[in-house]
Amino acid sequence: MIGIALMTPLSLLLSLFVFSSALAAEISVSVPPAVSGHEAILEVNYRLTCDQSRESFRRLRMTPVTVSHEGRRIRLDLFEERDQARVQLGKVAAGKALQLLVDESTGCRFEHLGVSVLPLDQSDPVRALVLQHSPFVVVRPNQYANRYNDIPLAMAYATQTFDNGTVWIRYTAYFSDEDLMTIGTNREEMMARYGRRSDIEWVYQVEISAEGEVLSRKYHSALFLEIGHSEKEFQGTFLPGTQHPILYNVQDNNVFSAFPKGLQRKARLEGHHLVPDSAIEYPEARERLQLHQPWIFRVSDLENYREDRRVTLASQYLYVVFRGFLESGAFTLSVKLDSGKNFQAGGGEGDIDRLGEDLWKRETMSAIPLGRDILRGIEEGSIHGRVLVKNTSFFDPKLHVEKLRFYRLRRQNGRYEAIDLTERFRCGLDGFPGVCEF
Repeated sequence: MIGIALMTPLSLLLSLFVFSSALAAEISVSVPPAVSGHEAILEVNYRLTCDQSRESFRRLRMTPVTVSHEGRRIRLDLFEERDQARVQLGKVAAGKALQLLVDESTGCRFEHLGVSVLPLDQSDPVRALVLQHSPFVVVRPNQYANRYNDIPLAMAYATQTFDNGTVWIRYTAYFSDEDLMTIGTNREEMMARYGRRSDIEWVYQVEISAEGEVLSRKYHSALFLEIGHSEKEFQGTFLPGTQHPILYNVQDNNVFSAFPKGLQRKARLEGHHLVPDSAIEYPEARERLQLHQPWIFRVSDLENYREDRRVTLASQYLYVVFRGFLESGAFTLSVKLDSGKNFQAGGGEGDIDRLGEDLWKRETMSAIPLGRDILRGIEEGSIHGRVLVKNTSFFDPKLHVEKLRFYRLRRQNGRYEAIDLTERFRCGLDGFPGVCEF
């Protein structure tokens, strides 16, 4: 049996009925009259504790929740590393209850669980547009039976407002993994190039005139026969009475279609409608969000464990956020300690041949596996050495470096937190090899 704390934001009272069994609890949430006929957000505040069983780890130390609303199922995944989760509901009507099915078979228990239905934030015009046009992403055909792989963990957005008042919005999803890994077979290449093993993909973009007219809608599609990456004009359908496009995740590298594939044609509409709560500001790399939300690193580690991949834990790396311009060529990063030990970004796999992929093209992140003891020594100032920026091209890259920042992940109170180590480094980055000392 789970305990429910009744949340009453803005005096919106919820009526809840809880039915519990050994494996699942069903929660019925009535729609508050104040949001009836309008779009709303379902917010869950919680504290989750999971046991140390192998099964708990294989289920990513999370409790799956399925929200049934207006003929569709919205997936809501509650991770031990977090204490809040939010999904968009589209339009809601009074007198119709939301049904929440909570899976209680994952070895996790709630110390607290609070459920709220909230109106959309209309205080900022651009933010209101971001919420009104966010995509509903239908799960891949192979995810109906397997809920624990390539999970959408967060939805972020980037915006530009032009002189004529036109607003451009791009939505970016953060997945726990990518089953169809295209950068070699060694995920360390991902760590070298992007500082992550999670998959980050733009999903949908829209342009809206100052008068509110939609000028264009595009989505991230496959290039050819569901292979590669491209973009297409969106000509699909929307959630009833809204501007939320329905997009179908159709391939293991997380690309999308405006039309269903395979099981998606037959099954009830089921997917994710994450609230785009985080802005990717110019000129930041998309990867920066993971430093602000380091729980994503933890879930990605757990998924690699679940799929029996032997990877170095995310907490063992020095993360380098690299800002500048790269016109051509490629480079990599390495650490040489005063003791003589050497460490390569991504363990020597891969290099950096682009900055700010699929967005601002100004920044990227790379990760160098040093181990916790060395990272602690750098943080405390007891270990010294150099970070080298090395050319990996046949010719010198056309590279201008503006700024480097350094981070590590540390477990604190059972959760990851990102520690800024930049003050420990002194950098001189003109020419090759560029050098930072610590």
